[in-house]
Amino acid sequence: RAISQKLSESLGQAFVVENRPGGNAIIGAEAVAKAAPDGYTLLFTPGGAIVDNPFLYEKLPYEPVKDLVPVAMCCVIAQAIVVHPSVRAGSLRELVALARSQPGRLSYASTGGSASNSHINMEALKHLANIDVMHVPYKGSAQAITDLVAGRVSMMMVIFGVVQDHLRAGKLKALAVGSTSRSSMFPEVPTAAEAGISGFDASGWIGLFAPKGIPRDIVSKLSTEIRKIIGDPQFGEQWTRKLGI
Repeated sequence: RAISQKLSESLGQAFVVENRPGGNAIIGAEAVAKAAPDGYTLLFTPGGAIVDNPFLYEKLPYEPVKDLVPVAMCCVIAQAIVVHPSVRAGSLRELVALARSQPGRLSYASTGGSASNSHINMEALKHLANIDVMHVPYKGSAQAITDLVAGRVSMMMVIFGVVQDHLRAGKLKALAVGSTSRSSMFPEVPTAAEAGISGFDASGWIGLFAPKGIPRDIVSKLSTEIRKIIGDPQFGEQWTRKLGI
């Protein structure tokens, strides 16, 4: 929404954000892939819709490489492992020990449904740490976070930005971040490697795509404007605070 607002200002054209959640971004990606290639319908998506889905689903209603044209890389962010305060673990090592002592008792929420980034990243952590934690899929992040704060699920893999208020209020605890470096907004939270899980990477990117057949000059114009927006120091600072990176 922040980028769309800036694009509206710089191009003099209204940009309306239409959320199409669910299906691991398949719903939104399909809608854009089948839209008219006139530059008026664009896809703002995590990399999973482009990179992961072709390997996770036997048949997709779109082909990322053939049906979508990359416009701009917007940011790279990492997910963190966040738990409800009732979970008796003050570190990732303690969480792993707790999960091993109670196989199948703890649960985790994922946003975007099965095979979403939060699901895949948590399953990767389970594999590396050799733990058994029950998966509870959600269509979107709002209900998942509501249930996590309420203690209906034990944990989830999520970006800092959407839970930072809950973290600062003590309603949730962050145990580790899945990136090679710590967050500038939450520097006290160690990386997974520092917390004892080597080889774990829960970072990903978010980019903008357009339907195939879109004129090159439109792609170039959009890409140029987005680079200007992201490259602006003031916007970058706001972006960092918003995402908690």
